[in-house]
Formats: sequence, structure tokens, C-alpha cells
Amino acid sequence: MTYDSLKNIKMTAWIAKDTSFVVKMDMSMDVVTEGQTMSLVMSISIDNINQPVTITLPPDAVNAIQLG
Repeated sequence: MTYDSLKNIKMTAWIAKDTSFVVKMDMSMDVVTEGQTMSLVMSISIDNINQPVTITLPPDAVNAIQLG
């Protein structure tokens, strides 16, 4: 997929007044590939900004081969 295949991109972002962090985003776009169009709609909420997190490695990833 190339950037040329992305059409009708629309995005709205909500910014927190006190921190200037993006806390929500709505986005829609059309992806055109091989003569077919797929519509994509996303809504993202962002919270717990700058808070510590614990990331647990999935068991299947223990023996994975690192690429790159």
C-alpha cells in the first residue's frame, strides 16, 4: 500500500487544555487498492498519559527471531 491509495482522509483531535496532550482522535479514510475501495473508521481514546505500564512478553514471542 502506498500513500497514493489513501483517499478522503478526515481526522478530528481533542486536545486537553491543561496539558496540551491529544486525548481523543476520530479518523476516517478510504483505501483504494487493485480497483477496490475499503472504508476505514477509527476512534482512539488516550488516557493514563505519562503513567508507568507493565508489558509482559507473550509466551509465543520468547523464541521469536528478531528481524532487522
